[in-house]
Amino acid sequence: MSDEDAKRAFMQQQLAQLRGDFLRRLPERMREIELTWNALTEQWDSEKVVVMHRDIHTLIGTSGTFELMELSRGARAFERLIKLQMEFDEAPSPELLATMRKSLGQVLKLARQTLQEHEQALNEQPAELPPRAVQPEPERVRVPLLFLVEDERAQAELLGSQLGQFGYEIVVFNDLPSMLAELPNRRPHVVVMDIVLPDCKEAQVFSLARQFIEQKVPVVAISGKADFATRLAAARAGMAGYQTKPIDLISLVNRLDRLTNRVPEAPYRVLIVDDQRAVATYHAAVLEQAGMRVRTEMNPLQVMAVLDEFSPDVIVSDVYMPSCSGIELAAVLRQQDSYDHMPIVFLSGEQDVDKQISALGFGADDFIVKPIVPERFVSAISARAQRARTLSAVMTHDGLTGLLNHKNIKVAVDKEFSRGLRGSSPVVIALIDIDHFKSVNDTHGHPTGDRVLRGLAHLMRQRLRSTDYIGRYGGEEFLVVLPDTTLEAAEKVLNQLREAFACLLYQGEQGEFSATFSAGVAQTCNYPDSGSTIKAADEALYAAKEGGRNQVRVAKS
Repeated sequence: MSDEDAKRAFMQQQLAQLRGDFLRRLPERMREIELTWNALTEQWDSEKVVVMHRDIHTLIGTSGTFELMELSRGARAFERLIKLQMEFDEAPSPELLATMRKSLGQVLKLARQTLQEHEQALNEQPAELPPRAVQPEPERVRVPLLFLVEDERAQAELLGSQLGQFGYEIVVFNDLPSMLAELPNRRPHVVVMDIVLPDCKEAQVFSLARQFIEQKVPVVAISGKADFATRLAAARAGMAGYQTKPIDLISLVNRLDRLTNRVPEAPYRVLIVDDQRAVATYHAAVLEQAGMRVRTEMNPLQVMAVLDEFSPDVIVSDVYMPSCSGIELAAVLRQQDSYDHMPIVFLSGEQDVDKQISALGFGADDFIVKPIVPERFVSAISARAQRARTLSAVMTHDGLTGLLNHKNIKVAVDKEFSRGLRGSSPVVIALIDIDHFKSVNDTHGHPTGDRVLRGLAHLMRQRLRSTDYIGRYGGEEFLVVLPDTTLEAAEKVLNQLREAFACLLYQGEQGEFSATFSAGVAQTCNYPDSGSTIKAADEALYAAKEGGRNQVRVAKS
């Protein structure tokens, strides 16, 4: 059974079990609706009308979710009559009341028929829901193997050496026959190849690229040609990237990292707010099957506490809930700056387009009508989550390097300082400064200086742990927070990073050059507050500069 078939089978099993749970609760639900109606016919009351509408609306969405479409359609017909009367602050006319009574009678009849049709499922012992299938994390390649095909030997060796500093194993070939001869022995994770090679037409290169791609090996083109026609041919061949010479090393490494999943993106986090447990469980299962992390909350009054703990990328909320409607929840969240940009998606059986547009005006970003189409649901939530992360990155990260900006790296320092005190775990703060950076800008130009900054930033993201914090502290200065790290371990890691950075070569206006950095480190437990720790690291950095640069110094405690 394929993975897709297994997913579908799991969803059908879960849907069947949740449908059985809904059917077992249906008689009680219908009795509550009938009691509310009887009370209304004795004395028409606007509050009871709201309760009746909410209960019927929930019945529409829930029965539709569990593919009980006749019951859902019958309930929707009655809902139209209720909504019509809700526009007036008075009891319905005798004629309308009779029509409403007849329509509700039809809903009750459909509920009984539905129960009879699913009698076997009702008589079965309720089974536990199957465990949600855990999506395997994409394979993260630790030391990816790259085949580099470039006929200019010196350029090939230089590029291979540079890529090696970013943790890639490189095999360099100067022609296609040599690479093809090696293929039976080793399978590369990515092929990087010049599309202009001696004794080889471009069409042959593109044909070979297609063969690699068919075998799930991505191909990145490098070329001295920047015209649209050649780029189009590469795209039609399915090539995963196109780098023009002289190669922008960091741009190439970024693409290679994505292709080999060196820096995998964390799963999207979604909070579902719905007072109907079965519906929330089903929607959560759909998103989890797509690899997302989901939390469900039945009580909207508890959402604030959950937000602080779970930190979702998107909130998916039902509109009609008894204690607090989705619209009211959105209004509360939009009052606070910290949640002002968090996407809120309304999920409801409401089909009135005017009502949907009106609901969006209260702070939501999208409106999805129940019952959902799983593929469209996943696509809509993924798109919202991705946009939210992009916006968050713009607000919290430095635009050039992609690292945390000054404000947010300071927040990380304060957070880890406090955590270190609570847990008595060692936390190290490091300040890194690129040596003679002004000279780099003056000699080789500011664009080249930017490439140096990006090079160090990317190297740090690769060499440091995912639990470490890295930020751009000032122009050419970086601040790193290393939780659960001793001074000795921090010094060793930073020296390895320093040596790797010194091996990177850059092409500037005055030719080829390399750069170095100096660093100062301090441990938080030796100082009374985070500011004092940063100051100590800064003093150690100054000592490294005074001591000749291109070195790491530990602060004196």
